[in-house]
This record gives sequence, C-alpha cells and structure tokens, in this order.
Amino acid sequence: MCCFAIFGCSHEWGSHCSQERASGCGDTSQTLCRTELGKAGKENRGIFRVHQFEKVEQFCITDGDLSTSQQMLSEMLETAQDFYKALGIPHRVVKVVSGELNDAAVMKFDLEGWFAGQGVYRELVSCSNCTDFQSRALDIRTRSERAKEKPRFVHLLNATLVAAGRCLCCLLETYQTSTGVRVPDALVPFMGLDFMPFVRPSRCVAAPSAAPRQVPCEPSDGFLEDLDQKLLHQPYVNGFDLSALDLQTLQQLEQRQWNDSSRYPNLHRWMEHVKSFPRTVWDGFGFKKATMADEAVEIGRGGRPGGSKPWQGDGKTREGSDFEEGQVRKVEATDGAVGGCRNARTRGPDPGGRSSWLLVVLKAYWIPSSAETKHRSQNIPEINRLYETVFNQLTERYYNKTKWPSDYAVAQALGQNEALFLILYKELYYRHIYARLNPVSFEDRVGSWKNYTQLLDLMIENLSDGEDLGIALPAQWLWDILDEFVYHYQTYSTYCHKTAKMQKDKEVKELRDNPGIFETTKVLNYLHQLVRYSLIEEWLVNPDGGNGQGAAFTDEPTRLIGYFALMQLLRMHSLLGDYRLAMETIESIDFRAEVPLFYRIPACHVTVFYYLGFAYMMMRRYVDASRTFSDILVFLSKISAVNSLSYQYDQMLKKQDQMYVLLLICNALCPQPLDESLEKPIREKHADKQMRLQQGVEACFEDLFSYACPKFVAASMPDLDNLDNFNANEAHQRQLHLFLQEVRQQQALPTIGSYMKLYTSLQTSKLAQLCEMDGEGLRDQLMCVMHKTRQLVHQKEGTPLDGVLQPCGEVEFYLDGDMVHINAQKPQRPHADVFLEHIVKFQDILKRADRLQKGGAAA
Repeated sequence: MCCFAIFGCSHEWGSHCSQERASGCGDTSQTLCRTELGKAGKENRGIFRVHQFEKVEQFCITDGDLSTSQQMLSEMLETAQDFYKALGIPHRVVKVVSGELNDAAVMKFDLEGWFAGQGVYRELVSCSNCTDFQSRALDIRTRSERAKEKPRFVHLLNATLVAAGRCLCCLLETYQTSTGVRVPDALVPFMGLDFMPFVRPSRCVAAPSAAPRQVPCEPSDGFLEDLDQKLLHQPYVNGFDLSALDLQTLQQLEQRQWNDSSRYPNLHRWMEHVKSFPRTVWDGFGFKKATMADEAVEIGRGGRPGGSKPWQGDGKTREGSDFEEGQVRKVEATDGAVGGCRNARTRGPDPGGRSSWLLVVLKAYWIPSSAETKHRSQNIPEINRLYETVFNQLTERYYNKTKWPSDYAVAQALGQNEALFLILYKELYYRHIYARLNPVSFEDRVGSWKNYTQLLDLMIENLSDGEDLGIALPAQWLWDILDEFVYHYQTYSTYCHKTAKMQKDKEVKELRDNPGIFETTKVLNYLHQLVRYSLIEEWLVNPDGGNGQGAAFTDEPTRLIGYFALMQLLRMHSLLGDYRLAMETIESIDFRAEVPLFYRIPACHVTVFYYLGFAYMMMRRYVDASRTFSDILVFLSKISAVNSLSYQYDQMLKKQDQMYVLLLICNALCPQPLDESLEKPIREKHADKQMRLQQGVEACFEDLFSYACPKFVAASMPDLDNLDNFNANEAHQRQLHLFLQEVRQQQALPTIGSYMKLYTSLQTSKLAQLCEMDGEGLRDQLMCVMHKTRQLVHQKEGTPLDGVLQPCGEVEFYLDGDMVHINAQKPQRPHADVFLEHIVKFQDILKRADRLQKGGAAA
C-alpha cells in the first residue's frame, strides 16, 4: 500500500497505475477558504464558521471495487472516532440520507460533537465515499498486471480528521469551568500544562459573601473592553442581564461623568442613551423597581432571585423591599406574571425579568408627565423601534401561544398604576389575543371594547377641550389603534351572527346581557368625533390656515389620529355597503399632495386604495376602479423590498393578491390597457382566472368576488327574540347578489362587441342572427350595451366622486333605423404616459450604471 497526500496523485493523471499500487491513503494539513458566505445566526459567530480555516483531511484511493472502498470508508470513520474519543469529546455518528447527498458521494457519514453551551450536536467530521465520480473527471484508472482486462476507474474517499477552529470551540465548551479551562489529557504532553485560568473577570455575579464586591476606582481596561462588548446591543433588546459588578461599574462611571467614546464606543453609546431616560428608568436599571418584582415572584415560589444568589441590587434584603407579603402572593398567583416567563436555554425563570425591563423603559417613554412633556417627542423613534421590533420578538419567544401578563400583574410588578399606561398596555394585550389565541372568549371581547372606549374617550376629551391629543405615540401605533378598533368591531359582528345561528343558550344570554358592545352607531360616533375635534378636514383644505385653531394645525399626533379616523370611516361605510357615503368621507384627502400623509404608513396606503377601488367597482365605475388598483399595485411592486421589512408584510401580501383579483374582475367587465409591470404577475399567477372571467363564467365571478371583497357586516345586531329564519351571512349575500346581477346584465356584451369589431355597418336582423336572438331582444341588448359602456370617469381633479360621463367600451355605435353604424376603437394608452414610462426606465438604467462605475472605481 502506498500513501498519497492531497496532491500526491498528480503524476498518475491521464495514465494507469498497477493494482498493487491502487490502494492508498494519507492525510494532510492544509489551509482552506470557503467561497460562500458564512451562515447567519449567533450559533455561527466567532471561529465556529469562518472563511479561512486550518484542517487535517484524510484521503484514500482504492481500486474500483465497491466493497473495498466501503471497507476503507469504515476505517476512515473509525480513525476520526478514535481521535475525538482521545480528546474526550462526546459525539455521535449520523448516516446522511440519500436526499441530502451531493452529486459526488454515494455514502456519507457525519460525526457530530456535543456543544454543551448550545445544548446541541454540531458537525465536526464529514466522511464520504465518492467512488469513481471524481476519478472519471481526473482520468485516474487502474488494472491488474496479472490479467489482461480493461482498466477501471479508482474510487476516491475523503474524510475530515479535525477542523482546528470548530474543534477548539467544542473543547472550550466541554472543558470550561467557572475559573478556567481544563486541558484534555491527550493534549497535556504537548502543551505542558493541565489547566488554563481565565485572565478576565467572570460575567456572572460572584458567590455569596459578607459584602458585595466593590469595583476599583479605576476599572481595568480589560474589564471595560469586556463590558463594551457585552453592550454591543442594548440590554433590554437582546436579553442581556447586568451583573452586580457591571451595575456598580456603570453607576460609578455615571457619577464620574465618564466619556471615552473612541476606545469604548458601545459603552459610551449606552451611557449617553441612558442619560436621556427619565430618572425612574435609571432607578430601574439600578434594580430598584423592575427586578424587585422578579424577586417577589421568585420568593413566592420558595426561591431567591437569580437562583441561590442573595439580593444585591440596591443593598436591600427581601425584608427591606417595598413588597408586602400579600402583594407577593398576588403577583405569584397571576397567570403569566411578568418575570415568570421561561428561558429556552437556561430552562428556568427569566433571570432578568426581560418583560419587566422592557415595560419599565416603555412606560418612561410615553406616560405623560408635566415634567417630561418636552422629552416625549424626542422619544417617539425609540418607542417605534420597541413597538415594531421588541414587542414582536418577546411575543415570539415567550408568549407565542399564551396570553401576555395581565394588566394587574404588570401594575404590581412595576409599582405604577398610571391609567394611560395600563390602557395602552391592555390595547396591546387584547390585540395579541385576537391575533394569536383564537377563538377569542366573550370576556376578552368585552374587555377590548371597554378598553378602547376608555382610550378614545380620553383622546376626544383632550381634543374637545382645545388641547392636544395628550399621547405622544409613533404614527404606526396610532394607525394600529384605530385599525384594530374597527377590526374588533368587525369580528364581534361576525361572532354575534354565528352565535345567533347556532342558538346556544349561554352565548345568546351573554349577548342579551351586553347589548351595547361594539354597537355600530357608537363605533361611527367615535370616529366622527375624532375627525371633528381634530380639525383634520379643515387642515386638509388649507394646511397653512389655522389662525390659532391648534389641533391638527399645530400637533402632529392630533393630525394623524384625525387623518386615520377618516380612513377608518371609509372602511366602515364600505363594510356596511354604503359606498357613496364612504367616498364622501375622503373627499378632502390629500391625493394630489406631493407626499400624502398615507405614504407614512404602508398599511394605511393599501387600505385607502383597496376600499376606494372596491367602492368604484360596486358603483359601476370600472375605469376608475382599474386605475386605482393599477396605481397601488405598481407602487407596491416598486417598494416590495422595503415592505418586506414590516411586521405587517403578510397582511399586505394578502391584500395585494385580493387587489389583483379585483383588477381582473374590473378588466373583464370593462377591458382597459394595463401597465406592463402588472401583466407578468397576472400571467404567472392568474392566467386561468383571467381566461374564465373573459369567457363569462358566473361561478368564477362569484368565487373571486367572495375571496377579494371586504368582510361585510350588518349595521344592526341580530334580533335575538326571532331567530327562526335568521340568515347569518345576509350582509355578504346581499352584496354578492347585487354584483352578480350586474354581471348577468353584461353577459351578452362581449359577444355583441366581438361581432361589431368585424363590421363598419350591418343590419340589425343580421346581427340578431349572428347573436342567436330575435330583433326586439337585440335592440334591448344594444340599449344595454349603450348604457353599460358609458361611465363616470374621474379627471384627476375634484373629489373622488366627481367625474365626466364617457364611453368606455371597445366599440362605439349608433342606430339608424334598421342599420347599426359602428366606429371600432382600440383602447390605447396616452402617448405622454408611454414616453414618461420609458424616461423613468432609462433614468433607472443610468443610475445603476453610475453605481456600477463608482463601485468599480472604488475597487
């Protein structure tokens, strides 16, 4: 047997080697570089997966017999196992299934080592038998000298022995102790020592002692570097918990007004950020409020906060805290109390009370206070980040299938009972229930209604007194408050009608006992009051007017809440089927502004165009409906990459698909030229639907309308005293009937139009014969065509309801006795639109070319 390194066979390429020399194996140490990018995720940080790394690889060449190569594969795997057994690393061998193999290997084994810090097995060794896949490309063959036979391609095998960086990670996690790292016995002779102590302080709190460990007057550079790295992400975002040593250091630096941004940028950024907090938050970081709640919860369970460590947050013991024993029991008894969530990695109580930390910071940002009013507008960007990112992350991690902590538990844990704070928290609390915990209980529906009425009454009271809104919240949150308010009304109406249909005594009794919950007139009244007292309509008419009126003219949150109330009124009237009133509601909206307000919130932008386009369609203004849907769909296609970052991306995708369907319906009833960017997705996703609609299949119209239309609601609750002939789906069926009636009236139009395109004039008798109907029936249909192809078309001026009556069919005709004179017209796009579209495309090409040129120059 002869041995070959990774390049030891180069002299055999294109030639033959004898049978005796055709079985060889060897290993080599080499430096490798990955061509692909490293995988994302915290499990691959550090040296576990890098672009350049050192490794020792096993290579074997055997003859072309499969049994020989399989035996060699077993020996190579056994060699790797012996290596890791000598190092004392727990491991397992996994046989890779055929579906995961690449094209080269016929069999593959992975040796996975146990990473104690992550609690998982990770790949250390990959052992593959490639048989003759590689040797055919390299033309490496063998034949026996004792017999005259055709040469056979050799079999090539490879197996990792050790990847230095990855093996080192596993060794450190396996042999790490509280004071250092033990050296495996097999490595002691090579290293000359059996233990490597840590040279930096541990991140954990020190063991119980008579007095807390004090930080030196001048913390060492190594300690500050370590703390700077730990503060790479802000603690209440990434789940980082301050140890007592870290806390003392930060407090001491704050007292000394420390500033060294060049050497410790993360620490400096964190200190500057904390200085902008109200004082109660800094106290919260000192464990004076938030963590005491966690202490109470832990003591109620019979333990101590943080396991066996004594309380050291502010030098008090449990007896010195502000919690009475009865309060401790109340917090403990609350289901899902703050601080009691589970940590997936530690499998114990959340040690830092991360929910409490988040709520302390959030409370300080937006609870109104006369001393802090000037800071609120500055904190809105931070609230927006917490609202859109952090709350969703906490929900996914801790409360994906359970309720959030109750408002009582939060109030007890934070030691605060501000009404506005609890109302806003409950708004998020009930929204989480509606989104993730179906079916929603009747008690939660009632609680949601009462909480929204409290919040809206507070807003309206402030506005009616001539004051500002009084709540400094991000625009996205203000939109979501009203959007969820209408959504909860919509789902409650559906719930009431289903309950009336099922006629269950308990549910019917609950409806009888709560007659005013989400009543239609009350919901509309709240929205109208927000519009009236915010002066939003006056501001939209003349933004520069005001004359000392305040409200929308001076306060942005007031302006936004009034603007969003207009959008929700559009939605409400559409749900109720009053499309004309819906469009009258938004007659002052800033469609022609350079940057309309609805651009700020993507969901608001989609909502206004969806309901506006649907109202146009139901009012038989198909040209305007097609233009409305086309405009928003083209816009969404251009900013799809930006919208994908939103936490509402899935809802917007569904609404976008519904608008594509509505556009197909409008185009089938009144054909119009579509934008080129819309034709491709229609061909790819909706080609079969488009064909069936053009054929006039009524069932297709019905199915697509039911999918894409809003979820209509009845204006009144069901009559609970007369449920014998009750129809729970009456609202939807009424709108569907009106739509299908319009479709049936136009069923003959495509046939008549197709024949008219072939002639410039013909007799009515001949046209009737072609259409297979009598003369009188044809005249009726021609009058129907004349009526249906003339529509009001908006002229980009005036209110959405304004328009000019225009013929919109593919042909124009008039009757002269028994003759039909036809003027066929092919719909064409205006020349200006075509030129502008191409100008925009060329501008994009030039911008991309400039970026490429600058990138090449920089390289």
